[in-house]
Amino acid sequence: TTSFTDVENLTGGAGVDQFTFDAALTGRAFGDGQDDVFNINDNGSAGEIDGGAGTNDVVSYASQSAGLEINTNGFTNVESLVGSGFDDTINLNSDQNGDFTVDGGDGDDDFVAETSSNVAGNLEVSNVESAAIDANINATNVTLDVAGEVTTDGGVITALALDVDSSGGQALETSVQTFTGTNSGTGNMSLSNTGALTVQDVTQSGSGNLAITTDGNITQSGDVTSGGSIVMSASNGSLSMDDGTNAVSSDGDITYTGDGDVTIGTLRTCVVAECVDADNGVVSVFSENGDVVGNNNLVHVTGATAVIDAAGNSGVDLANPLVFDGMLTDV
Repeated sequence: TTSFTDVENLTGGAGVDQFTFDAALTGRAFGDGQDDVFNINDNGSAGEIDGGAGTNDVVSYASQSAGLEINTNGFTNVESLVGSGFDDTINLNSDQNGDFTVDGGDGDDDFVAETSSNVAGNLEVSNVESAAIDANINATNVTLDVAGEVTTDGGVITALALDVDSSGGQALETSVQTFTGTNSGTGNMSLSNTGALTVQDVTQSGSGNLAITTDGNITQSGDVTSGGSIVMSASNGSLSMDDGTNAVSSDGDITYTGDGDVTIGTLRTCVVAECVDADNGVVSVFSENGDVVGNNNLVHVTGATAVIDAAGNSGVDLANPLVFDGMLTDV
């Protein structure tokens, strides 16, 4: 261990370096080669932290004795950020030139995308209480693991794939190609997307509603489940469910809408295979300018009742006609 006084800049060696800051470094801390660790203790800081050529350079506030506000706008070539064991606010307010991982640590932490940021690789955020996307995020893939609510308030998430796990609801504005999501607590789930979208497994396990909309095509490749209603809408494209996929609402209606053809798998508003109560929910399928057809699933619609409306053919006299089973009333 070496201590310094009246030094403005520090440069590590070619190997693994560990920097510990107990006071303010006004200049630059440069890790150089390998994976370096920058420990920011109480009263410690650096004007700039550059991890150098490593692939997992870490800035850690884990030894702090109280929560604090952490800004990323002094980081370069840093791949991981670790918060304190207390309540932190972590602000993403700079570009990152590779993968970037945020671990809030213990405490009720808030992650805020404060200014528009480009992440050249993947962005992963975990162990935070909330995530507020107040400005645009552009990354290869984005993973958000949040104990509470995830919202986009003025910002848009742009990525190839988005995976969100929350317990307080989701309200997202996105431009992504693939979405996977889970909300295990209170609140609704909503995603408003730009462009073609593949919907993988999405689960709203609470009583809230689920809505996914985009202005392109939708391909549902996984199961979609909700305790409340389910809305899936492709406003300027077709909507298609892959063979074997399901959409199940345990206490709400299901509405699938496409501008073009709509191909459905199994849409079910009953907890069991046969509806027994008028409150079990309505299955509605609409095609503004195309056909409504079924895929190769054995059953396509189970609900208290159903509404099928298409500009073209509505599921009869086709190679894959709609199959209704367990209905409480006629369609």
